[in-house]
Amino acid sequence: MAKSDFSKILKIVKGFEGNESYTNHPDDPGGPTKFGITQWRYTTAGYFGSVKNCTAQEAAAIYKKYYWDKLKLDLVKDFFVCLILFDIVVNGGRPVKWLQRTLNVLNRKGKDYPDLKVDGKLGPATAKVVNKAMQVRRGQLYLKNSIYEGLLSFRTVYFIEISEKKEALETFTPGWIDKRVLKLKRLR
Repeated sequence: MAKSDFSKILKIVKGFEGNESYTNHPDDPGGPTKFGITQWRYTTAGYFGSVKNCTAQEAAAIYKKYYWDKLKLDLVKDFFVCLILFDIVVNGGRPVKWLQRTLNVLNRKGKDYPDLKVDGKLGPATAKVVNKAMQVRRGQLYLKNSIYEGLLSFRTVYFIEISEKKEALETFTPGWIDKRVLKLKRLR
């Protein structure tokens, strides 16, 4: 991925997170946040004071180091897959395991590419497979559309499951599904 793709993706995700607004919603287990950065992440990233003072540049640096680079998204060539994976890791979920599971059931019993070990690590093997899978075409259909849907379906189920376990999260569930699933679908 190009550096400009990180910037474009970050802009989209920050929009989902509320851009520059500071929040401290009583139902949010993340506590105080700004740009989607929690107080905990802000402090563990080496910044002092309240996350309320977080700048856009600090937020971008945190997102790059602790989310984008940690996930190794530069290995993935498809913009939309990177957007989905990045947004999942920012907002919660198991993006690489979901990707690996999705890829494994879409490979026609290994005919298009080999099964992956579902370990949650985006290393060279997973990157090679996802990059190849994004080019697979079966008639008029590209496999990439099924990959996108698989990831977003896992995401929807994740939101439902965590909200079932913790009722306070129901405050956010409709917004999560709208912003983090339906709006992403419309961006394709």
